Amino acid sequence: MALAFSLKTQQALNDGLASKLAAVEITNNILTQNPNQTLLPSGSLMIGNSLGQGQASPLNLDGLDAKRTLRATYNFAVNGGAIGSIPLSQVSLPAKAIITKVLVDVITAPTSGGSATVGLQILTADDLLAATAIASLTVGLHDGVPANTAATSIKNGSSALPINVEIATAALTAGEFVVFVEYMISQ
Repeated sequence: MALAFSLKTQQALNDGLASKLAAVEITNNILTQNPNQTLLPSGSLMIGNSLGQGQASPLNLDGLDAKRTLRATYNFAVNGGAIGSIPLSQVSLPAKAIITKVLVDVITAPTSGGSATVGLQILTADDLLAATAIASLTVGLHDGVPANTAATSIKNGSSALPINVEIATAALTAGEFVVFVEYMISQ
């Protein structure tokens, strides 16, 4: 991934001013100063997310805050397709997250030897995506249950949780999709 910097930022980096900042972090092509971090050695930059998986930003204060997106991938070749719950353990939703929207991008339509259904869960069965017949999970975008309203939003509790793929009725034999979960952190 190429990182984009403004001319002023590039000049500051070239002049070695980054070492005078409390800490410099590049995330999603945005260079920010984080006063809660310790000093970095001269000429060093912290690239990526300095937080552990499922942790909220320590800068979660009143004022402007960015909506965040969790991305998780289901791939039959990696995750299998047995009936039951399959955690997408590569990512977790942080504690105290309020899920506002879910989109599912089907890359390869799921197949089955029977009439399988697929749902997505974070707290309770099918709270992210209602159990859906695989015939309806065609290649393309599909809306999940949370749809940018208070009535459909979900608030996570005090621990980080993975997204679970819920397979029912029959096992899957193929399929790949990417789940996008938009959320904000509350208290």
